[in-house]
Amino acid sequence: MVSKKDEKETSNPFAIFHSVAIVGFDSPLSICPSISLLTPVFLLAVSRFHPWVFLNAFKVIDMVWLRLFILSKNAATIQRTLTDFNLSCQVREIPNSTRTAADAAASIGCQIGQIAKSLVFKEKCSGKLVLVLVSGTNRVNEKRIKENLGSAISKADARFVKDVTGFSIGGIPPVGHKQKINVVYIDESLMAFENIWAAAGTPNAVFCIKTSDLLTITGGKVISVV
Repeated sequence: MVSKKDEKETSNPFAIFHSVAIVGFDSPLSICPSISLLTPVFLLAVSRFHPWVFLNAFKVIDMVWLRLFILSKNAATIQRTLTDFNLSCQVREIPNSTRTAADAAASIGCQIGQIAKSLVFKEKCSGKLVLVLVSGTNRVNEKRIKENLGSAISKADARFVKDVTGFSIGGIPPVGHKQKINVVYIDESLMAFENIWAAAGTPNAVFCIKTSDLLTITGGKVISVV
């Protein structure tokens, strides 16, 4: 039996064609990119009968082109997140690994201090998530975090980090996590730079962002972490 919810979704042309776009990348149909390329045509055709589809069509078209021709899945997700914040930041995927701050700085051609490492911790008592954005030249002194948080923290393991953020260590971005992290601390050393670089979902993806914009989109508190 088809539920009212299912009936509603299947009668929604935008939902149908949005699914076509996703199928084009995340299933065996990805071996036939022409299917995904037809998505914009479908959307624009249906918009003649459903004008509201037109308002969303270009978002799907943008997603299709990003994921098919430019960026990997995780990197495209972060690019969309940045765009949703009305930022002009561009995610770049580079051949060399950016898993460590030194690797990233060498590949990008910036100072190691301009690399923002996204480190995930847990509050020991409550298990509450804590994100610390730290300069590539520094290591987090957990006592400093305790002073600001009011309780001790522990470093989260790789599996936990992947589960809560959706990304593996070495490619964790400062935003766009699967589970929202409300407690964010930003290393004051990063504020010495106008622009910094952060991971964008994979060990090979990065983006440049103004430190003022980083403060805005993360809602982080600037502190001394060393």
